Amino acid sequence: MNASTGLFVSARTGDGIDRLRASIVQALDVDLQRDAPAITNIRHVALVERAHVALGRARAAALAEGGSMSEEFVLADLQDARAALEEITGVRAPEDVLEHIFSRFCIGK
Repeated sequence: MNASTGLFVSARTGDGIDRLRASIVQALDVDLQRDAPAITNIRHVALVERAHVALGRARAAALAEGGSMSEEFVLADLQDARAALEEITGVRAPEDVLEHIFSRFCIGK
């Protein structure tokens, strides 16, 4: 499939999602086995796990039978996942991390 043709995907049924994923991988020239990211920082591993769990909760809340879960539950879990990812990228840094970093600096006396 080239860039000028469309790709049909159904958000309702999920039909076409596999073709969409394959098209994205092909366009990015990514080898999912070879190019898997490695996380070596233990704090980052914990934050990725926290984001993963929060996204799972958000998905479960969004898919709750009969829409019984309020949008606020989905949003709270999405915000938790975002906060964890922002800590990894440095957009957000909790006080204890800043304290740890600056405790190692030796400022001239």
